[in-house]
Amino acid sequence: MPPALLRLHQAALTIDGQSIVAPLSLSANKGDFIGIIGPNGAGKSSLLKLINGTQRLSSGEILLHQRSLAKLSARQRACKIASVSQVSPPVFALTVYQVAAMGLLPHKGWFDGNNSDDEQQIALALTQLGLQHKAQALVETLSGGELQRLYLARALVQQAELLLLDEPTNHLDVLYQHQILQLSRGLGKTVLACLHDLNLAARYCDKIALLHQGRLLAFGSPAEVLTAAQLSQVFQLPCEVSVHPVHGKLQITFFASGSAL
Repeated sequence: MPPALLRLHQAALTIDGQSIVAPLSLSANKGDFIGIIGPNGAGKSSLLKLINGTQRLSSGEILLHQRSLAKLSARQRACKIASVSQVSPPVFALTVYQVAAMGLLPHKGWFDGNNSDDEQQIALALTQLGLQHKAQALVETLSGGELQRLYLARALVQQAELLLLDEPTNHLDVLYQHQILQLSRGLGKTVLACLHDLNLAARYCDKIALLHQGRLLAFGSPAEVLTAAQLSQVFQLPCEVSVHPVHGKLQITFFASGSAL
C-alpha cells in the first residue's frame, strides 16, 4: 500500500494557553473524501487552518507526501492545497472567468500572463462545474450555489491535489447542498470537508473524523463513527441511526426530551 497522501501526527493548536485542537493523528489517502464533524467549537475549522497553513501548529507535524508542510513556502503550499472557505464574499467587479483564473496565481511569476494552455484549463474547469455559460458574468450576479461552484472551479484550476472545504453547504438550498458535494467527489481530489449536516456526511464521505472540544473522538468509516452512542454523547441528544431505504446510506435522527422532533 502506498504511503498516505496526508498524515497528521499529534498535530495540536493552543492559543493563549487554551487547547483549541488537542494532539491528534489521522491520515488521508489519495482520493479519500473525509468529513470532519462535531458541534460548534469542536475545532473543525481550526483543524483545516492548521493544514492550509493559516494557523501555525503548536506541536506535532503535518506531512504531505511524507514532506513536512512547515518546510513549504506559502506558494509551494498553495500549489498543493486548495481551500474553499465557509465565508467567501463575492469579488465584485470581477467576472466568473477572472475569479476562476485566480487559481493559476500560485504557478505564475509576478509578470506572467496566461497562455493558451491556461485558458483551456480555465474553460475546462468552468465546464466541469457547469459555469461555462456564465464565464463573462459578474460574480455579484451569481446565486449562492453558483458562487460555491465557482470557488470549486478556482480550486480545480489551482491543480492542488488536496481540497479543504469549510462548511461548503452552509446557507445553500437542499439541491445545491447535494450538487456541491457530488461535484466535489467527482473532482478526483483528496477532500477534507467540515460538514454540519450529519446525514450529508454519512451519504458522501468515505471516512469521518468526529471532533468534540478539540479532541478527536473517532476516525473511520461512517459505520464506525456514526453510532448512536457516540453521537448522543457528543451532541447531547438521543438519536437513532438507521439505513436509508432508498440510497442505503446511514441516516441519523435526533430526538428532544425523549420525543421525536
